[in-house]
Amino acid sequence: MNKIILISLMVFLSSCTSPNVNVNNYTLSIAFENKRTINAYGSKSFQRQIDLSNIKIYQYVYTMDNGLIITYEDAIVAAKYKLNYGMSKIIDIIFTDYNVKKINYNGNTYFFKLTNYHETLYLIVSNIKYKRLKLIYGFNRKTFESLYNAIINGNDNIILKKLTKNKRVLVANPVSYINSSWNQKNITLDRILTKTSPSLYK
Repeated sequence: MNKIILISLMVFLSSCTSPNVNVNNYTLSIAFENKRTINAYGSKSFQRQIDLSNIKIYQYVYTMDNGLIITYEDAIVAAKYKLNYGMSKIIDIIFTDYNVKKINYNGNTYFFKLTNYHETLYLIVSNIKYKRLKLIYGFNRKTFESLYNAIINGNDNIILKKLTKNKRVLVANPVSYINSSWNQKNITLDRILTKTSPSLYK
């Protein structure tokens, strides 16, 4: 049975705000400091976990009633390690099949446009002290621009409406909506991780 989920993005304006993202079986919620929200409904279509050296990546695909297929990835770095590069380079390594353009950022939240010959991805990334990355993509241009304006400019609340009252989008191969390329090469050759200072653990 398909369960209903609610995505609530409480959008922040403070440059020092860190997002609080929680995922359970049927709900993805992203909370920031103020009460500006973006709402949509759907269900979780797929999830998996990737274990690499000193980093775990949790991947989820959500099928939304408004017709979008949203992918959420949560990459958590092990103790005594951190991400080694700036966000543009990290995204370029993770999304090897795309040209990466950073549009803007606000505090620890970044906006990217990824393109190749086949498609354009609009990506929102939260960088939590280089110890954790939270990535959300799958938005169309209109939805992405609404999210961007809400976060950067503090626009009013946004509601992502259903396609029809009862229609649900069916996805035959939800894993195909995961566009990142996490693998051991990211660690050994690309050196996406580096050890933190030993003094932090004394």
